[in-house]
Amino acid sequence: MQPVHLHGCGTFLQAVHGKESEHAVWRDRVESRGECGMLAAQVRDVSWSLNDSGDPDPLLGTIGDARYVLLGEASHGTSDFYLWRTRLCQRLIQEKGFSLIAVEGDWSDCYRINRYAKHYPDSGVNGFEVLQAFRRWPTWMWANWEVAALAEWLRL
Repeated sequence: MQPVHLHGCGTFLQAVHGKESEHAVWRDRVESRGECGMLAAQVRDVSWSLNDSGDPDPLLGTIGDARYVLLGEASHGTSDFYLWRTRLCQRLIQEKGFSLIAVEGDWSDCYRINRYAKHYPDSGVNGFEVLQAFRRWPTWMWANWEVAALAEWLRL
């Protein structure tokens, strides 16, 4: 899989999404050169739908023997993304031997879920309860049932 060069894409998206400013000029420039359609075609060529548990197989093949896999947060709040992130983490652990999940979150709150997953004494009754202790940003990204289910799976 070859990386897709996205020159000017962020600027184009800013203009399209209503942030009209000096960036609006880019929208006209990109559309007039047909780059929008070419970019969309390139993205379609290197992407695939995630509909069932076997769909991430091409991604896992691309990962190969990599020691690090970074999953970007595209939604900041959708159940679909959280479920696919959980499935990918599970497969990376089971099939690729990964042993660490690092997240963008407050250290002390994240440490509570780490303690729970590792069966430390007095670490909580269940993953959902432990996640309710998240009091700092980004609470909604971590204190939800999808992350609680991952914590329960990690605890096994």
